[in-house]
Amino acid sequence: MAINRKDVLTRTAVGAVYVLIMGVCTLLSWWTTLAAVCVTAGFCAWEFLSMAKSSGLHPYRSIGTVTAVCIPLAMALNAGGTHIVALGLAVAFLGGICCLLRFFVHEQDGIVDVAVTVFAFLYVGLTLGSFLLLRDFDPGLGGGVMCLLILLSIWGNDAFAYLGGSAFGKHKFAPKISPKKTWEGVICGMAGGIVFWMLIPLLCPNCGFSYPYAALCGVLCGILGIMGDLTESHIKRSFNCKDSGTLMPGHGGMLDRSDSLLFVSVGAWFLVCVLPVFLQAPEVIAWL
Repeated sequence: MAINRKDVLTRTAVGAVYVLIMGVCTLLSWWTTLAAVCVTAGFCAWEFLSMAKSSGLHPYRSIGTVTAVCIPLAMALNAGGTHIVALGLAVAFLGGICCLLRFFVHEQDGIVDVAVTVFAFLYVGLTLGSFLLLRDFDPGLGGGVMCLLILLSIWGNDAFAYLGGSAFGKHKFAPKISPKKTWEGVICGMAGGIVFWMLIPLLCPNCGFSYPYAALCGVLCGILGIMGDLTESHIKRSFNCKDSGTLMPGHGGMLDRSDSLLFVSVGAWFLVCVLPVFLQAPEVIAWL
């Protein structure tokens, strides 16, 4: 399959602006990261619920979008504490109550409309909130560099998968869900993503990573990124939509650009912040 140069130039130009904004926000501080996460969550939730509406459903876009933004904000209130996720879930519960109250008032709405709205803010809000927790691992410049490298691993995966698939793609990876995705593209993307993970021990020695562990994280997060991509592709197909929106020419919408980030954020947070602490616990060491 030949590479469409015009498409590549459009994707590159728009992607460069997105990378610049997200990269600078991630590097500057924890607060700018919070702002970027909340804005991304709002756009993603709105696009998801707009796709649902275009398919004939009646989701509550305002409630869903506001709740998706408030979940990371609530998690930020207790950053570094022990009940971060619980606060996010509490906001999600309140969002669900608001959906039910509107459901009771509007008799023409169905319970599916409530379910789709709740899924939207959980799918977007909790997952992107995990990236905020990851950034809080080291609120200083070192944490910003680490998170930027993780973002670059996601973007690198996408870029190498696109280029590799366009140049060498022959064998379909998931033809029923994402017809353009090929095994050759997936392999190129995984290789590109792992490279950035391998830079974390070199540029962020305080993270405590070894090179083998960084490579393992790269593989696992690469798989999660593919799962996130396929999940969003399947959601779009169920809503009969080609793209989630038109915000980013050459890419689609914000959700199209962030689909891998949603899943990778959770996986990276677990691998960086949770698993190492768990493995160093005295009880685990004694068991090992």
